[in-house]
Amino acid sequence: MKREVSNDLHVGRLDRPDAPRVIFVHGVMDRGATFLNVARRLTDASWLIYDRRGYGRSSVGATPAFEDHVADLVSIIDRESTDGPVVVVGHSLGGTIALAAASRVPTSISGVVVHEAPLPWLDWWPIRDQDGRRLEDEAPSDAVARVMERTAGKDVWGKLPEAVRTQRLSEGPAMVSELVTARNGCPFSAACLSMPVVVSRGSLSTGHRERAQQWLIDFLPKALPTVVGGASHNVQSSHPEAFAKVVNELLLSVECGKSS
Repeated sequence: MKREVSNDLHVGRLDRPDAPRVIFVHGVMDRGATFLNVARRLTDASWLIYDRRGYGRSSVGATPAFEDHVADLVSIIDRESTDGPVVVVGHSLGGTIALAAASRVPTSISGVVVHEAPLPWLDWWPIRDQDGRRLEDEAPSDAVARVMERTAGKDVWGKLPEAVRTQRLSEGPAMVSELVTARNGCPFSAACLSMPVVVSRGSLSTGHRERAQQWLIDFLPKALPTVVGGASHNVQSSHPEAFAKVVNELLLSVECGKSS
């Protein structure tokens, strides 16, 4: 894997001649490296991972809003789409960003895969935690600690090295900003998403995540629903082989469509 910095974003990439390209987009409080176990199973594709602005090794500058992340992805797509088909794969909020970017440059995208993309502009999407608090009602570092305890587990969060915890806490403003600004209306248009979109969910994810999958299936003109058995939200970590199969199946269909 080659590493580079482009537009202040830390990028990792593997290039194969004449191969379709996959761009991975990570979710909240994550890193591009979260997809490595999936990407390495895409043996017939080029791929690119990156730390979104404000996370990992990517420069922050001003605190990025949701639309800034969309603009970053559009720039990457514009740069990478000159050599053949591009498929964008987004996990969690990365999926929402992927749909928004694909809606802006539809002719540059051959397909999209989203796993449990949130829909925070909808009235029924939960914006409060179980204790009733909203992100914007507390310090960003406190919000990070609660999110990490909920997603990684309190024991895991507590045992992380101090330097790692400090960096994660410093990412609080980026996390709060993107989650709050993502509520400002649907960021993508169904009319502009004419490419196939795989709408993925883990079989263990129910409630609002299951409802969100159905909303996207009904909304998108070429939605391809799939459920990853035994998985929940963090499918790229828990079931990388199964998720890679989902991506590979879309790549195969894109390649077949290109040759027909």
